[in-house]
Amino acid sequence: MRKLTKRGRNGNLYTRRPEVTAEILRLSCLPENEFIQEIEFPTSPENANISYEALVYFLRDSIVGQKGELTNFLFGRISERVLAIAKNKWHYFGKENADDVCNDVLLSFFGKISPPDGNGWEFAEANFSDFFEGEFLTCWRSRKRNLAKSNRTDSLDGFEHDGKAIADPNGEFDVSLEFSDLLDGVFDGLPEERKRAFALLEEGFPIESKHGEIATVSKMVGRSSRTIRNWVREAWEQYNDGARGRSL
Repeated sequence: MRKLTKRGRNGNLYTRRPEVTAEILRLSCLPENEFIQEIEFPTSPENANISYEALVYFLRDSIVGQKGELTNFLFGRISERVLAIAKNKWHYFGKENADDVCNDVLLSFFGKISPPDGNGWEFAEANFSDFFEGEFLTCWRSRKRNLAKSNRTDSLDGFEHDGKAIADPNGEFDVSLEFSDLLDGVFDGLPEERKRAFALLEEGFPIESKHGEIATVSKMVGRSSRTIRNWVREAWEQYNDGARGRSL
């Protein structure tokens, strides 16, 4: 049986649970057609619910060994389970977003484990639950951020401005992931004028520019650059105060 050689974040080598090792040893001796048959129609109770870790182990071996039929079978079986777990978490993202989030999780999952020498394999073989939870949270946070950004952009509907939206060559304002986190925390409680300003900032418009042809937040909202920066500072203070309160 192939050994695990990579280390987790704690610096320790990944290890398989004893029951996973037993499953792998028990099923490894079967010819491919009997293996597929046993997974689909188990002949003994101990094969009735093979662990994710064991399935990932066999999937990796089938990819390396270029066993097309077995690879397709295992991809299908693992996909069914991954989608079932993700859909059971619908309370995170609402039933209306379930299919999109589940597909994100599935694509991310297989993207991580597809390279035969990738780090994702051994993590998934050692502790599939923790591996999946990490993928799920990453996908959900990404989709949640995109949904929130889309809702914030709605605040610009009917908002007229002059100037062409082009990149600022000086890069005066870079919208970072942290700025999106800020908006996730405070946006709903902002006055409409500030909502428009922050939505424009998130869209990539600079606060101000030395180049007259560039559309800036200051011009489009009709406020000085100092005022816009004060709004951002005050929003950060509000966000940090809230974060401190939640940690108490």
